[in-house]
Amino acid sequence: MDQGRGLVVVAVLLAGAGLAGTARAEEGVEKALSISASLGSESNGTVRAAGSGASNGDGEMAGLTGIVSFGPVALGATAELSSTVNGIASRTVGGLAGARLALAPRLRLVVLGEAGVRTFSDASDFLFETTVTPYKSSLPYVGGRVGITWLALRHLDLGVVAFAKRNIGEATAIARQEGGFLGGGPTETTQQLGGFAVGIALQVGVRFDTTLPWLDPPQRFVPKS
Repeated sequence: MDQGRGLVVVAVLLAGAGLAGTARAEEGVEKALSISASLGSESNGTVRAAGSGASNGDGEMAGLTGIVSFGPVALGATAELSSTVNGIASRTVGGLAGARLALAPRLRLVVLGEAGVRTFSDASDFLFETTVTPYKSSLPYVGGRVGITWLALRHLDLGVVAFAKRNIGEATAIARQEGGFLGGGPTETTQQLGGFAVGIALQVGVRFDTTLPWLDPPQRFVPKS
């Protein structure tokens, strides 16, 4: 399994290097780097009571994303945190690939596919003293996102993105909830891990690209004849 993951990583790096080389060979192709933080709301059904089928993880999400583009081709990585549900926290780490298209000099449309791993883990819950077994579990996921970004200032990049993620496979966890200072005996519930999550988020970050003077190649002085 580890060897297979290593081969996938090498293949992605080689593909990225090839795309970069092709883009540099094309005169006038925009090259850009953007790093942004995101905060939004999501409907998250990846943690739910077993047998109920109902989503109970609606809440907030926060993330960090980096994207490098060569012409319309975009590659990147992302990490995100989701709200804790029944003592279970979840986070995703994944890779991105797709397109960043110019709609106007300062406006970009970003369409990306996404794949990675969602990790579920035991989260401290002071109020009810919830513990989860096993304390950590991971599932692969695939998804996609569509967003629009606007270069408001020289480097300040603002945007909005809609996203969807789907886990591959499922897992179970036992959440044991003690009475805590509210009293009452302990209870145990079986939580189903894995499912579908969708949401929308606002982004703020920085973007550097070849349309900005500091990245333009130096101009040679040619005297008039």
